[in-house]
Amino acid sequence: DNGGDEFPGWLCEGVIMKNVHTNQELVFPLNRWMSRDEEDTEICREMAARKKDDNPVLPLVVYDVSVVTGNKWNAATQARVFMTIYGEKGDTGPRELYRSNRSDKFVKGQEDKFVIEAVWLGPISKITIGHDGTASGEGWFLDCVTVMDPEVNKLYKFPCFRWLDTNEEDGKLVRDLYTSDRPMKEATEKDMWDVERWKYEKGNRLLLVCEATGKCVRVKNDRSLDANGEFDDPDSVLTVRSKPRDSYRVFRSEAHSSYHLGIERKKIFSEGKGGVLCEFRVRVQPDRSVLLESGKSPGSFLTFDQSGRAQDADNPVPEGRRFRCCPQGVVSNDNMMILQTNVSQTLQLTDDGQSVATGHRELKAYLRLVQGPGWTEDKPTWMLQSVRDPSKYLRMKDKKCDGEGTGDEYCEFEVEYDELSGKMKLQSMKNRGLYVGMDADGSTVPHIDTGDNNVIFYPEIIQFGNPPDTSSPVSMKITSPAQKDDPGVLSDSGESEQLLSDSEKGKPEQTDPPTEQSDPPA
Repeated sequence: DNGGDEFPGWLCEGVIMKNVHTNQELVFPLNRWMSRDEEDTEICREMAARKKDDNPVLPLVVYDVSVVTGNKWNAATQARVFMTIYGEKGDTGPRELYRSNRSDKFVKGQEDKFVIEAVWLGPISKITIGHDGTASGEGWFLDCVTVMDPEVNKLYKFPCFRWLDTNEEDGKLVRDLYTSDRPMKEATEKDMWDVERWKYEKGNRLLLVCEATGKCVRVKNDRSLDANGEFDDPDSVLTVRSKPRDSYRVFRSEAHSSYHLGIERKKIFSEGKGGVLCEFRVRVQPDRSVLLESGKSPGSFLTFDQSGRAQDADNPVPEGRRFRCCPQGVVSNDNMMILQTNVSQTLQLTDDGQSVATGHRELKAYLRLVQGPGWTEDKPTWMLQSVRDPSKYLRMKDKKCDGEGTGDEYCEFEVEYDELSGKMKLQSMKNRGLYVGMDADGSTVPHIDTGDNNVIFYPEIIQFGNPPDTSSPVSMKITSPAQKDDPGVLSDSGESEQLLSDSEKGKPEQTDPPTEQSDPPA
């Protein structure tokens, strides 16, 4: 029981079991320490039963166990973690994962390696893993576990990608995990679509930048199509049309509204009228790039070569199939947005005046981007105002970041937004060189930009604040997309709340010009 006043360890020579009815004895020799200060620090041992010839019935093996803590804010835990391995021939019983190959265990984004010695279990079916941390802040986000069986040289994979936390998800601290051959990754394509779909809402104006050329997909007046458009070329701007099916979209040329991107018989064209041949399934990748797959012909993708020429839609050119979506108007006055800190967490101003990187995609995380008091055309400054409590702003003051700002100079930031990657940084105007950053525990603090991800946010626009100015030149910074239909936000109770002013509610709805819903001629 690891008890005792001075030295709780135990040197066990072995165990003898006797059948009182037959007087038969079973001997389990051990001669090993069970102590946190001796040998391998284990305090639980398994001993193999032996036959008459002194050979074990089942071999004693050492399982190599790898545990990956998620790369989320406040994902680490200092609680004691226990694990049980189940196989066809039995289980290990609960074992504390005590001795890691790392000096600090279960740290954000880290892989810890352990060994579990046990009688061979046969084919492994599941594991149970959990911890004893019930206090606030002791939760744990577990990515996955792998177990290597040396007897048959087989690696078993147990994906999790869930919280073991009394204050997250279902509040469970213990989970049963089953073997799986699916990829060991957290964000599925559906997860990525959920956080990126705002870019593809109806009426949004955007650029599609081809990774093969570093330039934009462009539709010319002569109906030709390439991936050599400049960022300020009006022919590079596309308008999104949504379809009834989730993640399926149509892309229309903004400058030439009768032209749509499409694929027919593996050929890419720009003459379509917006029918079924012009529907694309937007497949968002883990790095937030996208593949555009034909809705009519699955397996056919919008593809360009390094010279910018359209290729056959089944041509396997990896970089020629990947695009960066650059929506217009992301940094615009009065935009309502969420600042994602990763796929499932957000920046949030809390009720007690703090700012944290562990929020959820809910009303509490909604922020409004407004011009700062020192805003000029040459040197724009911005403030982030709480939508839920408009009296509060994100602030950097006295070597800390919080949500106690009142709209003064400590709340002004320079917004550094990279259109290609979708990354945003917030540099203090009062404390130049310092950015709103995040520590591993999810707290927000001033940081110097060292190239790490701890100062990176991903904006998600809930509602664009300004109506589009279609007469102005193309601008990645200040041109807003079309006003959306009936925008709203989700309240804490899950009900829809309108956060629009009376003047905004009266704006007329913008609609696409009528098009024939038929396939273009071959």
